[in-house]
Amino acid sequence: FIDDCVRLAKDYSADCFIFTSHIGCKQFGSVPQILREALRDEVGIPMLLIDVDVGDARFASEKIIREKIKLFAQTLL
Repeated sequence: FIDDCVRLAKDYSADCFIFTSHIGCKQFGSVPQILREALRDEVGIPMLLIDVDVGDARFASEKIIREKIKLFAQTLL
């Protein structure tokens, strides 16, 4: 998965990477940090992590997600 994400970031000349992760998914618990490091080290781009709960929209509403992306985008400029 990590290799695929890095490859896609390279193939598409990505400026950044946005990753959503379900807060209850224990199998992918360490993936965000490993992915963040791989993207930084191998591609030189930052990653935004957005934690979501697919069963409870109150945890990360559309408004919250939009605000996180907006703030992240401002750091890229």
